[in-house]
Amino acid sequence: MLDESMKYVIPRLEHTRVVELVPLPDGSRVLVCSCRTLKKRGHACWHMYTLLRRGPTLNDAHVRWQNHYFEDYGCDEELTNAYMDLRSIELPGILLTDADVARIKSSMPVGSGDRDWDYFERSIGKMCLRGNNTFW
Repeated sequence: MLDESMKYVIPRLEHTRVVELVPLPDGSRVLVCSCRTLKKRGHACWHMYTLLRRGPTLNDAHVRWQNHYFEDYGCDEELTNAYMDLRSIELPGILLTDADVARIKSSMPVGSGDRDWDYFERSIGKMCLRGNNTFW
């Protein structure tokens, strides 16, 4: 019976993502990831949450993901204008509190991760197949 089964290729890929703590001109800081989740979907990626060691907060997503945006937009002119102003703000990443910055800096030194350096270096800027057995 096993001889009749098919083998399917299950690609397991490695791709190193770089998460940076970027200071803004006003003194606040944002967390920026090299994946395009924030740009494409409007919310933070799991790479950022792994580094932050916390779950999502209201400020981690674009204003369009908030429930009140859909409920209140267009009902009141003043509120609609406020939402339009919030919608026009284009940050390169998610805003961080001082507690978030302290947690990141205390959790690991800059340039390190939870794997060895060779693991990150071999897939930075490219995707690599992971492991020897890629068949299911």
